[in-house]
Order: sequence, then structure tokens, then C-alpha cells
Amino acid sequence: MHRLLRRTIAMGLAGLLAGCAGTHETGHRANRWMEPGSIVGPASVEWDTPARLVSGKSPVYPIGQLLTGKTSSAEVAFTVAADGTTRDIHVVAADREVFGRHLAIAVKGWRFEPARKDGVAVASPLSVAFDFTILRNFNVPPSPADRRERGR
Repeated sequence: MHRLLRRTIAMGLAGLLAGCAGTHETGHRANRWMEPGSIVGPASVEWDTPARLVSGKSPVYPIGQLLTGKTSSAEVAFTVAADGTTRDIHVVAADREVFGRHLAIAVKGWRFEPARKDGVAVASPLSVAFDFTILRNFNVPPSPADRRERGR
């Protein structure tokens, strides 16, 4: 009886995971739209123009947390190098450790227009916080009103 129950649960979970993979190219992502310029570095006397996001994907929602309905927030700090890549990535805060790790992994792939001082690209520090919440129909872009309400 227990084997049958375990097998049924395993098959149901496999079906659920297959369904998620079929509707989302890389699985569920954190609830923040990654558009060029959506992340901008702080103002500083060390540069004239702050770093600006050129490309990047939102972090993947940890599947175990998604299946159990867990939500969280996480923050990472990193350096935008003069070539626009990210370096020295570390988790500053995370309600749940796994969310911080997933955010750090995503940041590795982000590309920036680096900060500039007198027209020359310079390295600059940056930190980014993300909220991981479960949204339905996340693969449908939000309306302008939804974006304003969420604060992007």
C-alpha cells in the first residue's frame, strides 16, 4: 500500500514538474521584469554616469520552494566591472538561503553598461533586492497599470 502511495505521489510530482517545464522555457522566475535600464547604479562622485543594466534574466524560482508555496526576498551586492560583467557577487540578506543563491546565480549572467568617469569605463559597486512571490500567468507581460502598481 505504501509503495503504491509513494509511486502515485512521485508520478503526480513528475507530471507537475513536466507541466511547469513545458510552459516556461527555464521555469518560474522571480517577480521582476528585467528590461534594459531597469537596474541603475547609485550616484557617486567616483563616476559621472552610473552603471545601467543592458541584459539579464530574473532568477529562477527554487522549485522546492515553488511547490510548497514558499515566498522570500533576497539581496545581493556585486561589482560591475569596467567591461560590464559582474564580479565579487555575494548574498547580503535572504529570508531563505536558497533564494539568495538563486539570485546570485542570476546576477552572474547580467551585463551592464559600466559606470563612466570622464568618458572612461570604471568599476562600481551595486546591490539589488528581489522579492520571490508566486504569480499566476507570469509568462504574460503586465499591463502598464500593473507595472506602476508593483513599482516595477
